[in-house]
Amino acid sequence: MMQTDKKTVRKLVRDQKRQLTQAQINERTEKILNLLYKLEFYENAGRIYLYVNYNQEVNTSILIDEGLKEGKEIFVPRVDGEEMEFYRIFSREDLESGAYGILEPKKECMADKWHSGLMILPGLAFDKKHHRIGYGGGFYDRYLEKYPDFYKAALCYDFQVFEEIMTEELDIPVDMVISESGWF
Repeated sequence: MMQTDKKTVRKLVRDQKRQLTQAQINERTEKILNLLYKLEFYENAGRIYLYVNYNQEVNTSILIDEGLKEGKEIFVPRVDGEEMEFYRIFSREDLESGAYGILEPKKECMADKWHSGLMILPGLAFDKKHHRIGYGGGFYDRYLEKYPDFYKAALCYDFQVFEEIMTEELDIPVDMVISESGWF
């Protein structure tokens, strides 16, 4: 079976994401989140670590609001140089524009001290073996190398799922991938 290289995958996915309208993002996000909410690992999660959506990603702002409403502790990453750390937020008001223009927790937010729970990872592409291609910074791979005690799930659109993608030794796979068609 032919593996698709990272550069090719990144270009293909970025091109397709750019074509999405806000209405398509909203519709696909609703399907993906409805699948997530029904899964046992989500229902049982007391702490959720997740990215804030950016550049046509699945809309995690809805997930932040829903998690907070359900009484879950929500943690969002902040990047400082080459390092990423998670901070607890109590509302989206606790977010401000940060690295790369992505919303991240304000400096006064409390740093995570547990380093375990459900982590929702961003990514450009995923494959049937649960491999992930990120955006190239390696932030999540470095973080998860230090703190491996997470159940790792990824939210993505169907076109972000490939049969097999090239990975490197340091790339950490996810436990589950959820797209609008289902999960594996």
